[in-house]
Amino acid sequence: MADIPSTENNLLFAVPKKGRLHDHIVKFLNGAGLDYTRNLGFGKCSLSVQAPVASGITDPSVLAGKRIVTSFPNVAREYFKQFEVPGKPTHIKYVGGSVEAACGLGLADGIVDLVETGTTMKAAGLEIVSNIMKTEAVLISNPNTKHGKLVTKIHQRLLGFLFAQKYRMISYNIARDKLQKAITITPGRKAPTINPLLNEDYCAVSAMVPRHDVADIMDDLHELGATDIFVLDIENCRA
Repeated sequence: MADIPSTENNLLFAVPKKGRLHDHIVKFLNGAGLDYTRNLGFGKCSLSVQAPVASGITDPSVLAGKRIVTSFPNVAREYFKQFEVPGKPTHIKYVGGSVEAACGLGLADGIVDLVETGTTMKAAGLEIVSNIMKTEAVLISNPNTKHGKLVTKIHQRLLGFLFAQKYRMISYNIARDKLQKAITITPGRKAPTINPLLNEDYCAVSAMVPRHDVADIMDDLHELGATDIFVLDIENCRA
């Protein structure tokens, strides 16, 4: 079982999205009367077995029975059981931070730690031997809470912020005889906002567009004859 802190009324914490222990954790949450609501799409990283590059270790079974330092002792202990020889358990030592320094200080033969970009790992002369699981932040709620409205509000705010990260607002002016073609380029989520201009032959259009498509959309609008094209970040929204 993963190392889940025993605290009350927590709505957010990281659990595996995929991985060997994921189903066990969901069952644990269900047994505790909690709802595993949804993945939130941020805080993504990997919980990995790491060893010094100089050691040349590429098989995690080599580290079974040796010294492992980690902030996740329960997960590490469960993982290494599959490789252990009877009577030679892996020596798991818990530390609260700077896990990556343990090998360099001679305190460990390997570590189990979270890896996001890998920068800290590489700076410590370590490399990934194996990935135990992938993780990300998820929303977990108590269906029996007395604060149901607050939970719903927090949920909406989180989803609004995450949704805003996926979209940008694009605005431009376009001749009315080209409006329908422009709308096919920027249909918006439900429909674009169209406003008249003093020049009745033109109108202003605003629409939410996928963040990663912005450059191509601007090019397509320019080729169509749109002018005054600009893009704004969306800080937050309600979908």
